[in-house]
Amino acid sequence: MCTCNNKKILVVEDDLLWQELLEAMLCERGYNVETTSDVYQAIDYLTKKPSSVGLVLSDVNMPGKSGLDLVSFIKKSSLLKDIPIILQSGESCNTLQKGLDMGATKYIQKPYRKEKLFLTLNEVQGL
Repeated sequence: MCTCNNKKILVVEDDLLWQELLEAMLCERGYNVETTSDVYQAIDYLTKKPSSVGLVLSDVNMPGKSGLDLVSFIKKSSLLKDIPIILQSGESCNTLQKGLDMGATKYIQKPYRKEKLFLTLNEVQGL
């Protein structure tokens, strides 16, 4: 059922329990998932395998660099700039709106139900 052209969804989430939950939900629906715990790992993965990622699902608040830093990195890269980015956060809508202004595709306000996640994925993938 993956409609990311068999590319991976890169999940960037520092909360390991939430990361595992996202991975399980996405894999259950047939998505190919790669997980990282911070922006540094995500940038490393994207740099080494830029064509393998079809979508990025990133938390905003993480130790070190934030999800907004990741959006900036992706949008400045000629190889990565077209990858859709979904931000997720329990932060205010202002922070998430800033991510959209920087080039993120969509955002999901935490906490959310899995139905909201899949609805947002479908919207981003044009279903």
